[in-house]
Amino acid sequence: DQVTAYSQVREGGIKAVRVVTEVEAPLEKVIKFITDYDNPKEWKHSTRSSKIVKRESADAFKVYFVIATPWPLKDRDFYADVTVNHTETNESCEIIIIPDTNQKNHGNKVRMTDFDTRWKLTDHKNGKIGVELYSYGDPVGVPISFVNMFIVDTPFKTVKNLKRDIKDYK
Repeated sequence: DQVTAYSQVREGGIKAVRVVTEVEAPLEKVIKFITDYDNPKEWKHSTRSSKIVKRESADAFKVYFVIATPWPLKDRDFYADVTVNHTETNESCEIIIIPDTNQKNHGNKVRMTDFDTRWKLTDHKNGKIGVELYSYGDPVGVPISFVNMFIVDTPFKTVKNLKRDIKDYK
């Protein structure tokens, strides 16, 4: 499907993943699709739910996520600060998702506090948008060898699903 994934082991042993593709859609539509956290669709692989907790501006908000994990592990959750940064020429955009560690734990989920997700979107001026997803996350309490066996799946499938679903997004 013309989706490529790369991985690199970070300090501490957990892999970071970079996934690259192109989609046919206007830049603003892709941004809106990715940041539509109150209406999560199945395209965000392993994301059980997400919701905007606080909208600070059109390009900055706090989001709560619940990540599905296989039995016997407990689901993971986290709060994130999301920022959408446009270039002056509006030809590219970066969506940065970093931990908001000021929120209290609730429920029986394991809180993630060490992650970094970045979407880089570039208008190729031919009706296509270059999409790069950089993703790193420590799911806490899971052996690194087990994490690294599956760490590429979530960002890879997320980008494949974005590519599949963006055309039908309104």
